[in-house]
Amino acid sequence: GIVKYGSAGFPEGGTDFLRKLSGRKTRQEGYKGMNVKIFIAVVFAGLGFLFVLIGVLLAVFFRKRREKASAIAAATVADVERRSGSDGRSCYYPVFAYYADGIMRRVTSSFGSSPCRYHVGEEVEIHYNAEKPEQIWVERDEGMKKLCCGIFIGLGSLFFVIGVVLGTTGIV
Repeated sequence: GIVKYGSAGFPEGGTDFLRKLSGRKTRQEGYKGMNVKIFIAVVFAGLGFLFVLIGVLLAVFFRKRREKASAIAAATVADVERRSGSDGRSCYYPVFAYYADGIMRRVTSSFGSSPCRYHVGEEVEIHYNAEKPEQIWVERDEGMKKLCCGIFIGLGSLFFVIGVVLGTTGIV
């Protein structure tokens, strides 16, 4: 088409033409880009902080439960409950039978695994809260609980660092 020239000898809208040619952004476009970068950095850092917080809270919860479980009992795995998630995968929760205060208790563990780590009839030493005998803690699950907390804290820390780096360097 026909190009119209302005008074400065450049095509009309010449500054836009030159800006597009040079690849530079206007202040307004630069601010929009900066807002997106800050948003992405804040999202990464925020998610990272949230994951670290969840990992620390889980660790504190598990530690308190372990500390309160001062009584020890020999338990038998009476059953294994299979629960399916929304994705169709199964997780297996052992049901422990043990005596506390002379009463036979059956408690389903709140910590499941896949594949199943327990077998019906297996003898397991458990610790339970003497004030609330249905609150149990099994030494054998301690490693998995620490792994769970470590994954949350590790991934959270990674996301947080990525967010801080993105926010301070503007790499995005």
